[in-house]
Amino acid sequence: MRLGSGYRRLWTATAVSSLGDGVSFTALPLLAASLTRDPVAVSLVTLATTLPNLLLTLTAGGLLGLEGVAVMGWNTVSVALRQSLIPTGCTAAPPASTG
Repeated sequence: MRLGSGYRRLWTATAVSSLGDGVSFTALPLLAASLTRDPVAVSLVTLATTLPNLLLTLTAGGLLGLEGVAVMGWNTVSVALRQSLIPTGCTAAPPASTG
């Protein structure tokens, strides 16, 4: 059985997204450790990068599993896009605010 081009695009996008998540999950605590020697600060950076993704992934998975998603006017693509963009904003906001 041959898979279509849509599947290849989805697989490639998922692979790139997972690679980016892994790099940021590794790099941000290392960056924090290079800026400060306070272990609490490093652990807070790790928490700040993990918590939004964890909470939004659980929420988005619950929403996508519901029949009522279509009733709310959402589709699976918009929920998945929001689930990807909101943690990115949470991660980018603190460095942007410190100028």
